[in-house]
Amino acid sequence: MAQFQPPVDDMQFVLFDVFKAHESWSANGVLSGLIDKDTAAAMLSEAAKVSAECVAPINRSGDEQGVQWDNGVVTTPDGFKQAYNTFAEAGLSALTGNPEYGGL
Repeated sequence: MAQFQPPVDDMQFVLFDVFKAHESWSANGVLSGLIDKDTAAAMLSEAAKVSAECVAPINRSGDEQGVQWDNGVVTTPDGFKQAYNTFAEAGLSALTGNPEYGGL
């Protein structure tokens, strides 16, 4: 089976060439100092790395094991806790979509 490789180039094309998000960010008084094209590209690259190395390999176990709810306790499939920790350590869990910051 081929290893999953997130389509970062396609994502960047849509984000920057189609939607011109970086232009909107720079025109937004709140976002102009928080995010730019280089930062967003770096974030996409890091998210792609985490997806390819940590999330994709556990997709099957996630489907097969599923999430369990037992007496108020949630148990995730093997590897999911570690994958989330990697995601959080990369700083990606800070992307909240907070409308106060224009959706960042």
